[in-house]
Amino acid sequence: MEEAASLDGATPWQAFRLILLPLSVPILAVVFILSFIAAITEVPVASLLLRDVNSYTLAVGMQQYLYPQNYLWGDFAAAAVLSAIPITLVFLLAQRWLIGGLTAGGVKG
Repeated sequence: MEEAASLDGATPWQAFRLILLPLSVPILAVVFILSFIAAITEVPVASLLLRDVNSYTLAVGMQQYLYPQNYLWGDFAAAAVLSAIPITLVFLLAQRWLIGGLTAGGVKG
């Protein structure tokens, strides 16, 4: 496709912007969504590396509600619901590209 665009007189930038980038949007959306979810829910590494309370990730901060001294289940449940909102919004807004990116690899032609 890139060669066909160059034969039609497109510059490399035009071929990238008008042909290659629109074709790669679904897989880029999949990578973005899965990376976003992984970054938000990364508990083991974040709990080992982060020592300052001000730099805790959301998941590590939520884990603080469940220590044996103060099981705050109500606060933990509220934080869990609030942390699910961004993931749900990103998924709902990018659902078209997510499904397209996941199914594009399984369809021949």
